[in-house]
Amino acid sequence: MWGVDSVPHSKRGHWFFQLSFAAAASTIVSGAVAERCTLVAYAIYTSIISAIIYPLVSHWAWSEDGWLQVLGYRDLAGGGVVHLLGGNCALIGAVVLGSRIGRFEKSPVGQQNHFTISSTASNNNLMPCSLACAANPMPGHSSLLSGFGGLLLAVTFLAFNGASVGQVTGGNGQDASTAAIVAVNTILGGSGAIIAIMANLKAHSYFYPTCKSPEWDMGMIINAALSGMVSIH
Repeated sequence: MWGVDSVPHSKRGHWFFQLSFAAAASTIVSGAVAERCTLVAYAIYTSIISAIIYPLVSHWAWSEDGWLQVLGYRDLAGGGVVHLLGGNCALIGAVVLGSRIGRFEKSPVGQQNHFTISSTASNNNLMPCSLACAANPMPGHSSLLSGFGGLLLAVTFLAFNGASVGQVTGGNGQDASTAAIVAVNTILGGSGAIIAIMANLKAHSYFYPTCKSPEWDMGMIINAALSGMVSIH
């Protein structure tokens, strides 16, 4: 931030774009440590990721003399540099902090709603009807706010991925076409993921009719859409 004055005006768009990437890499972690991380710890790990880890990884992948670039690694919009980096940091944070209290604890309510009696077990043990139902549901407090947040991220991903082309005007004639293709693929990726998760939810309710999980889950549909758009990197 303090060195931005030394950045040429022609490069400040690139600087701002990398700033948004650095922020995105650190914010990915917040979802994995939500409700189990103090504000001070959040500020510390965000500073470390943004100021130390991300600059190193982005240099490896996107600088002309970066060792990943030299080996032929290509990353258009940060699928590895941003999302894989943030995902690995999130995994480490989740392992260190552990799961939410009550997330994987067996409870009468959870067993009643999401467990079924195994017909193959000799003692009629309660078994989770699927891997997803092994965890106790912790839905958000507002589907409306979740949907609004998902919509904001969906619009952001269109700019995030499309702008990764680098320029739309002033370059060769293929720049605008490439950005348009990236935007279309981003929409198709999110749409395909929504169709896949809805088919999965429907199949779950068909094969496990005693499970009281909602047949259509707004939270899972939003997460699937975002995952599909992230895959177009």
